Amino acid sequence: MSGKSTTHGASRPWVLVLVLTLAGFALALSFVKPAPPERLVLAGGPAGGAYHRFAEAFASRLAGDGITVEVLETKGSVDNVARLAAGDVDLGYVQGGTVRDDQRPVLAGVAALYPEPVLVFVRRELPAVRTADLGGLRVSLGEPGSGTRAVAQALLGECGLGTSDVIDASRPTAELLDGFEAGALDAAFVVVDPTTEVVRELLARAEDSLRLLDEDRATAFRRHLPYLREVELSEGLVDPARDLPSRPARLLAPTAMLVSRAELHPALVPLCIEAARAVHGDGGLLADPGDFPSPVGLDVPLSKAAAKYFRDGPNVLYRTLPFPVAAVVDRLWILLLPLVTLLFPLLKIVPPVFRWRVRSRFFRWYAELREIEDGLRSDDEAESVPARERLARLEDDLVWASVPASYTDALFHLREHAAYVRAHADD
Repeated sequence: MSGKSTTHGASRPWVLVLVLTLAGFALALSFVKPAPPERLVLAGGPAGGAYHRFAEAFASRLAGDGITVEVLETKGSVDNVARLAAGDVDLGYVQGGTVRDDQRPVLAGVAALYPEPVLVFVRRELPAVRTADLGGLRVSLGEPGSGTRAVAQALLGECGLGTSDVIDASRPTAELLDGFEAGALDAAFVVVDPTTEVVRELLARAEDSLRLLDEDRATAFRRHLPYLREVELSEGLVDPARDLPSRPARLLAPTAMLVSRAELHPALVPLCIEAARAVHGDGGLLADPGDFPSPVGLDVPLSKAAAKYFRDGPNVLYRTLPFPVAAVVDRLWILLLPLVTLLFPLLKIVPPVFRWRVRSRFFRWYAELREIEDGLRSDDEAESVPARERLARLEDDLVWASVPASYTDALFHLREHAAYVRAHADD
């Protein structure tokens, strides 16, 4: 029957909702950050040094989360900062006090990792008892590009001394003992884990040929150089069996930091902090378990993602799901807000639009029925005959018409009115 009618037209508002929702989804998706990278480049330090050793352990921890980390051998902290600022690496181990002001805008702090004490050794026969007394002496300031050299220059500067006021006799940390024994060194700055073998030997020599300076003005230096903290190397702390050191010493200590490029994907930051916790969370000679990683002690701005992690803890997604899965869910979760924002008003608009579309069908039917009735009343067969044919088609349409259940009574009333028109046309 050619007069069949359906409700496909009434469903069009829902199609509109679907189209607009998909358009909103596409628009929101364009603002979602790209997926986190699966490969990072980490600036460590000289081969065999603490930074390089920690960087290797850090990379191994991230490998368990599906992130490949390439660890680069570097000259040290200053070199690491330069590589970060140039965009050559994603992350780096950095000593506090080695970042220049012009480099800070492109860097972000991930976490403070542990304190690194500054140990200053001097030949025992020399009268030097303070950093300010090193003028004119042969001093190992640390290799170019190292954090040791940066903090040594800063401390000398606070004492009114420049590098030209001392004789630069810098050499690798592993060669310091030979330098002292050969008479080539008068003093040396060492910024390294106190438990390393070279520091143990230097402390052992402090009983006869060397002296570890007790920094009695540590508080003053700390006020002028905020990236430094005051620590105490208590008696026997390094080696209780050998009683090293044999007397306590007040020391200054910059903080070792994990620093990233400012644009490092935020989803990777909590992962990096967790890896740092696995490597550095057990504490050490100068830190209790749980003290690190920490948001305190950084001299670069803490990243927003790191601040959120330290404030709120790990995201429930990353706590319960593998990182690649959690990263995808986290990105898609962000899309719900714009979608809900779009759907809510649309769903409020759809019912009135739906009602209007259904009622408009009845309006058209009634308009046609009225035209038919006018034609049937005409004495001109040229009008009345076509009107009868239109009435038959309309009645056929109404027999097969399908409308929502709430409009069934209106459909039956319309059919009765069509029958009424036919009855009067047959009179």
